[in-house]
Amino acid sequence: MKPKFTPGPWHVFDPVEYGTLEVQNEECDPVASGIEDGSDAAIIAAAPEMYEALEMVMKAWEDLEKPDYDEIDRVLKKARGEK
Repeated sequence: MKPKFTPGPWHVFDPVEYGTLEVQNEECDPVASGIEDGSDAAIIAAAPEMYEALEMVMKAWEDLEKPDYDEIDRVLKKARGEK
């Protein structure tokens, strides 16, 4: 299933004139703005890559015992905008 969020990679942009940070996609379109904390901006910017990493883990776990499969599946569905 293809995720519904804006594809990555995303990066943090620091427009000096506004005093807050913004997360942008490759085309420099804003994904999130008005972010005051650099740590928050960094985790938001990493979201597409974290999603991809979790998908890789899910595929690797398909043949293994799945201790937290339901929770990981729930979070991936939430990220894709599914119920």
